Amino acid sequence: MLSMNHNKNNIVSILLIIFVFFNFYFFNFAHSAGAKKQTSAIDNVQTDINNSATTLGYNTGATMTDTAVTIINTAFSFLGIIFLILIIISGLQWMMAGGNEETISKAKNRIKNSVYGLAIVLVAYALTWITFRYI
Repeated sequence: MLSMNHNKNNIVSILLIIFVFFNFYFFNFAHSAGAKKQTSAIDNVQTDINNSATTLGYNTGATMTDTAVTIINTAFSFLGIIFLILIIISGLQWMMAGGNEETISKAKNRIKNSVYGLAIVLVAYALTWITFRYI
């Protein structure tokens, strides 16, 4: 009975994390029409670096924020690929266990830990997306 309660709690937690992620993803902060855009410290540093690079003759088409977003998206893509590989390996291990309870439990634990890792990656993605979008 304790195991079923524990599994239900895990499923509810994962669904809650996914729900929060999608709420942040689709939530759009409304700005008033006449509001003046405020510049942040990152924008000021970025402007200074672009001015210096242009003076030295370098192309400044990509901003620091664009570069950071590209690196973060690439890292999250690799983490997604790792998740997919772990799920496939665990599924194959479970199917080929032949009734061996120890092998099946290892595969189940790997799948469970992979889903937890995916949930953490989704929350991290949501936080970085909000950070680069609104701050």
